[in-house]
Amino acid sequence: MIGLVFKELWGRKRRMVGSLAAVFLGVTFLTGTLVLGDTLAASIDGYFSKAYGKTDVTVRNATKVSDAPWGARGQIDASLLDRVRQVNGVANAEPTIEGSGQLLTKDGTTIQSRGPRTAGNWVTDAKLNPYHLVSGRAPRAPDEVVINKMFADEGKLKVGDRTAVLTPRKVPVTVVGISKFGAEDAFGETSFTAFSLEGAREHVVQGTDRISGVAVRARDGVSQAELASRIKPVLPAGVEAITNKAQVEEGMSLVQSGFLRVFRIVLASFGGVALLVAAFSIHNTFAITMAQRTRESALLRALGAGRRQVVTIVGFEALVVGGAATLAGLAGGLGFAALLRQLFTRFRIGIAMEGLTVAPTSIMIAVPVGLLVTLIAALGPALKASRVPPLAALREVAAEASGPSDTRVVVGGVFAAVAIGTVVFGAVTGQTAMAAAGAVVTAAAMVALGPVAAGPVALLL
Repeated sequence: MIGLVFKELWGRKRRMVGSLAAVFLGVTFLTGTLVLGDTLAASIDGYFSKAYGKTDVTVRNATKVSDAPWGARGQIDASLLDRVRQVNGVANAEPTIEGSGQLLTKDGTTIQSRGPRTAGNWVTDAKLNPYHLVSGRAPRAPDEVVINKMFADEGKLKVGDRTAVLTPRKVPVTVVGISKFGAEDAFGETSFTAFSLEGAREHVVQGTDRISGVAVRARDGVSQAELASRIKPVLPAGVEAITNKAQVEEGMSLVQSGFLRVFRIVLASFGGVALLVAAFSIHNTFAITMAQRTRESALLRALGAGRRQVVTIVGFEALVVGGAATLAGLAGGLGFAALLRQLFTRFRIGIAMEGLTVAPTSIMIAVPVGLLVTLIAALGPALKASRVPPLAALREVAAEASGPSDTRVVVGGVFAAVAIGTVVFGAVTGQTAMAAAGAVVTAAAMVALGPVAAGPVALLL
């Protein structure tokens, strides 16, 4: 039987190549989109991990103003800084001030940014500061600032230039330093203008004795969790101490449940459409092949093969095609992901994706899906071939039914009704995932009703 399977595949090389190509493209799209999602998640996780420098514990307001991953929080009293510095185990603690700040060019025009436009204080402890100077010096006077390299380049600004920052009032400043975020020119595409602590208090928080938080570095031998537990007793109600690890996990959780979830759904929908087209192509290929092999199937039945054996032969053919194409599709998916990464980088999505990240779950999804899509697509033709009576080997048989079955019409109509209802409901309620699901069901309805509409459309043409 196995020898017969390979002879059949080799005897119909063009159809085999067509099936291989269909599965290969489907798995390539699916793998590529999954790997791109993994790469983006790993890149964002890297940004979160570096966002606080080597801060071990952050003291902040427990009330959050926004649910965004980098959403602002309420401010805290600056006097808490001295309390925190006196806690046993604290190596150093620095105040942090964060607010809005639109950097302007020398001629007064705004420097466009796809990310937040922020301003704050330059943290003097290099270990607590995620930014580092690449030219110039730290700000000392209230009207001196350090700007990140991306926006210095965008605004054609250099050390010594006079410009202004909107906080929202217009503050004339002198650029005294250019900074980078790790190896990047900016944190994503966030514009960060750093004043001295005195300048940030005067211009960003408008002279109030309030700060955004306290960045704390632990002494050697003191863990983040232990330091946080020591700091908590000296804090008033409404102020909390959170470890760096918890802060990174908190931010990633918000990104995973928000932006990344939507991003993965959009990417997965492209992979799903590619696999749907592949399944349609495979089904048609096997349907035509089984119709051409009607007498052969009947002859196998006449020689004693059972229906299960006929189905097994077709299933094994589909497994061979699906397995070979899926393995090739995994390699193709990595290339496709690399191409998408280059495309996203060129169009500046605000996140530098260095290299590709392949999560085991992506492989565990792509391989079974590629095999199952091929097997399921071939199941209908296989069952049809198994129902061919042995006597069909001795007489002429029709290769195809005369027209679409009533079942196809009913199933297609149900799919169409569900699709329309889902899309409309998703659009009205603003549920993107629901609308996307409706789009997928719409594609399924079009596939089911295609042969029904083909006759009338052909007559019309």
